[in-house]
Amino acid sequence: MGLANSDHTTLLLNTYTKLKDVSRLDSFIKTESKRSDLAAAGDGDYSEKQQELPFDLDTAIRVCRQAGYFDHASYLAKKYDRHEDYLRIQIEDAGNYKLALAYLRRLGPETVSCFLEPLMRSADGLVFQGRDQPRKIRAGNA
Repeated sequence: MGLANSDHTTLLLNTYTKLKDVSRLDSFIKTESKRSDLAAAGDGDYSEKQQELPFDLDTAIRVCRQAGYFDHASYLAKKYDRHEDYLRIQIEDAGNYKLALAYLRRLGPETVSCFLEPLMRSADGLVFQGRDQPRKIRAGNA
């Protein structure tokens, strides 16, 4: 378990966002995870399960989104492979359809198939912003 629970993370991030203290928010968000003793011992495989974050990731993404700090929320989602969160931030919050499509292309067809249908239901603008691109992704031409 990380150093901070959901309540700690919420309180701290709400304080930074309300004060518009971007430098402290940046510092907190970009805090490196601690490696478990097993991972530090040396097989070199640092999977998400072996990382111990100093904050609650779900809460950090949620609070940043609610406060309008979409760059911070998307940074966390992308860094920790929270694909659906990243795509929802780009599409629903920031309206960055091109970034969402570029991200989907990098994920590959197998991964995309898990996310595309639910996101298409909530992202009508995605189809209109890049008419050819969603078809290419579904066809597996990533």
